[in-house]
Amino acid sequence: MMKFTNIASIIGGVVLTSQKEGLDLRRINTDSRSIQAGDIFLALVGERFDGHAFCEEAFKKGAAMIIGSNKGLLQKLAEKAQTSGSDCSVIQVANTLNAFHKLAQSYRKSLKAKVIFLTGSNGKTSTKEAIKQALLPSLKLSATEKNYNNLIGLPQTILSALPSDDVLLLEAGTSEKGEIAQLCKVAQPDIGILLNIAPAHLEGFKDIDGVLKEKWSMVSELPSGAELLLNADDPLLASRRSVWKKCELFGSSCKGWSVSDCHVTTEGTSFTLHRKGKDVSFHLPLIGEQFITSALAAVAVAERFGITAEHVADRLKTWSSLLQRMSVRRWKNCEVINDAYNANPASMQKGLESLFRIANGTPTYIVLGEMKELGEKELEYHKEVGRSLAKGVQAHSASVWKILLVGEGAKAIQQGALEEHLSEEHFSYAGSLNSAGEILKTACKENEKLRIYLKASNSTELYTLEEEVCA
Repeated sequence: MMKFTNIASIIGGVVLTSQKEGLDLRRINTDSRSIQAGDIFLALVGERFDGHAFCEEAFKKGAAMIIGSNKGLLQKLAEKAQTSGSDCSVIQVANTLNAFHKLAQSYRKSLKAKVIFLTGSNGKTSTKEAIKQALLPSLKLSATEKNYNNLIGLPQTILSALPSDDVLLLEAGTSEKGEIAQLCKVAQPDIGILLNIAPAHLEGFKDIDGVLKEKWSMVSELPSGAELLLNADDPLLASRRSVWKKCELFGSSCKGWSVSDCHVTTEGTSFTLHRKGKDVSFHLPLIGEQFITSALAAVAVAERFGITAEHVADRLKTWSSLLQRMSVRRWKNCEVINDAYNANPASMQKGLESLFRIANGTPTYIVLGEMKELGEKELEYHKEVGRSLAKGVQAHSASVWKILLVGEGAKAIQQGALEEHLSEEHFSYAGSLNSAGEILKTACKENEKLRIYLKASNSTELYTLEEEVCA
């Protein structure tokens, strides 16, 4: 628990109530719906919400402290607290998000846990889960839940960590300039991990160099004694090893690391890791070589806690697939591979590569939607995916391939595929999710066996077609 006097000092707030000092507080909460007596309620403000609208509700539920920036509203609340004899303290700050970050940073300093800070364009959540799986149950840890990896979610994860934790595992995402540096400044990690650089969120970063600059800004905020782990399979990262004195590369082919015998099937992905004079066999119950990077990152982290690659391999045998990340659902005669949690050119091409790796003659519907936030090169990136798609279909012509494009933004994929001379007969188009669902349900009825692959940006809601097909 934090003391009232400490919090006021940390955030540089103006105390509007004259309450007793040394007040014990349970937790910091930004959601009035889950407020419990004794909580701090912090009124965050965003483009589409204003937490000040819920200060009254938090007060009625017994919040021990309310922190906000709306002076008029807070003064009225402070008067109510005084006249009613409430123990609720009211503090005014200039910016509640900054206050939130200061509180998280202060609490992080009090933890004994080693803090791991993980970022990259693709595979963050999968890698976080692989590391978590590898370290448990040997170590006590708290970790980012779901995809709570932004300017609100990451500090909330820090504040939810337990004093007894050995490890605090933080995933960091970004869509605008400056976010990674700020998140790393709050986290002050002992280990920083950078997975890859790919064209994503280009409306905020303009081009691949902008993405690299944003992700690499993590390094500027690493504490001087922190370790940096870089994925050597990404050439934009491998060349930067010398920038940080305590840096190690990990990957499928770099000094001290080698991977061979990689096989991808409908049952998962297997490979052999050659590491420290040993050959370690891995079987991941997930489809795709992209998950090998996550497994190798887990090994690199685990070794820093005295955990062997053999132990990691054993733990990852039961690594559960994440929702809408190459997750497989079998329903009657259909097999749905839902990879539509999100998409950018690199992740869509990786997903398609994995799909072609498991081609076994089963008729397959490749269902693709738009990749969002790609900026000025949006059209070209979609055509690039189309060209890769065409090459994959042509290389695996023994299987029957149907390509269903959903939404206007996905049409450029067909343009790219036609440039590679893929027949137009492979393609169909749906202007809405409802239309796409009807096409797929009809296909399920017409085929003795059918595989369906879903991939698009999350905002297209293409992932919902899984339930449509399996209803």
